[in-house]
Amino acid sequence: MPVSTVDFDLATSLRYDPKLLTADFNTQVNGIELPYLLFAYHIDRLLAAANAFQWPYARQALTAPDAAARIRSACDDAVMRTPLDEKREGLGLRILLSSSGDLRVEAHPTRPLSRDPLFAARINPATTSPERLPQPFLAVHIDTQSTSVSLFTAHKTTQRSQYNAARARFGIVDRRSPHDVLLYNDRREVTECSVRNIAFWRGEGWVTPPARCGGLPGVVRRYLLEYGYVKEGTIKLSDVRIGEIVLLSNGWDGTILGRIVGD
Repeated sequence: MPVSTVDFDLATSLRYDPKLLTADFNTQVNGIELPYLLFAYHIDRLLAAANAFQWPYARQALTAPDAAARIRSACDDAVMRTPLDEKREGLGLRILLSSSGDLRVEAHPTRPLSRDPLFAARINPATTSPERLPQPFLAVHIDTQSTSVSLFTAHKTTQRSQYNAARARFGIVDRRSPHDVLLYNDRREVTECSVRNIAFWRGEGWVTPPARCGGLPGVVRRYLLEYGYVKEGTIKLSDVRIGEIVLLSNGWDGTILGRIVGD
């Protein structure tokens, strides 16, 4: 049955960056040159959430013939409202969709891209010397409590109490902080990080937890899976090693490397 509590919106976060206009992988996914990272995947993500929460008006807003053009226009307007010096090196956009089908887009400052957003996914940390790994690494703390699986961990929304609580346990306030928190479900299977998907180098490649474990199916994660950069596999918390290098991804940063840290 539909979720009756509607004091939240469906959400997806994507990067605006002029450099993406010349990124072949981005054009391939979107079908046209766009300054929005994997834009087409974000519509799919919102639609999957609208179906899961059984929100018919949100679903209609995403399946209308002009839906993609309307959402692009809203993103363009958000970028246009941002001062030039703030958007020159990129912005983090947040698309929000209500249960009534109303759409809005927020623009936020984010870190500039210093390299190809897929660069980190091409790295083999087992054979690359430490001095050649792109740094600084993001510090990934292991949460002290499990996070129960629900619709709010399977789909991105503005109801983020479980993620905010994990970050608060390590004093992480700013989203641009070089820290994140590793989450795991009640079966002690790794799911994701508080604002990023995660993959571990296992055997000869990157392995990311399957969606059934409870983590959000991010759009960059989807691309990495579809194009063979990562594969799915269950990661038990007991198999996570302090000091190991991990692959992190989200719609604002693309891919970056992190390191599991002890506390």
